[in-house]
Amino acid sequence: MSKEFELGVGLLKKIYTDLQALSAAEDKRQVKELVQVIMNPLLAGAYQIKVGEGPQKDKLLEVLFPLIRELRDMQNLESIRTLAKGLVSILNTIEEMATQKGSGG
Repeated sequence: MSKEFELGVGLLKKIYTDLQALSAAEDKRQVKELVQVIMNPLLAGAYQIKVGEGPQKDKLLEVLFPLIRELRDMQNLESIRTLAKGLVSILNTIEEMATQKGSGG
């Protein structure tokens, strides 16, 4: 895993709880509030992941870029929730892989 990739995933982990909240957002007001908090780390994390190398890179980018696009549009709440859930799931997978590798698995 490259340093850039680690940095990108680290940025996404910092907003993990906000991503979980986004995946359960009930209305556009809630989404707008969360976007204020997560957009900069989300963009920076996406860039670092794009230039880096690591596990699940393609899957992460397949979710990150559409999520960023949807958050800018703010039109499809269901799509935002689905993409946020997908991102949380991929982050969980990466964390599990790192834990297994760290324990010699």
